[in-house]
Amino acid sequence: MVPSKQAFESMLRYIYYGEVNMPPEDSLYLFAAPYYYGFSNNRLQAYCKQNLEMNVTVENVLQILEAADKTQALDMKRHCLHIIVHQFIKVSKLPHLRSLSQLLLVDIIESLAKHISDKQCAELGSDI
Repeated sequence: MVPSKQAFESMLRYIYYGEVNMPPEDSLYLFAAPYYYGFSNNRLQAYCKQNLEMNVTVENVLQILEAADKTQALDMKRHCLHIIVHQFIKVSKLPHLRSLSQLLLVDIIESLAKHISDKQCAELGSDI
């Protein structure tokens, strides 16, 4: 993922001054930055995570899911999976869905399966 100039400047402000002030769209890059750059302090990631959780949309949920998976942010990953399950009709139409790893696709399928009630499963089985 290539950072915007503003996101890179935000990261530099964090490194030099400890300041985390950024627009939500830059949080996606900066959320994964500590993982890639080996920061020992997780303050930047915590801020980005909070910023992303408040601003996750159907349009960006798959990118946030991938970043959460790569950085092992399990609660963020669960949050994304919850949104995907509840907005699956819209998410299923996103072109980025086809480029997800097999493991993330399995996670989505498992989340969908957990969400479907036993009654719905019985109804699906009777249609076959």
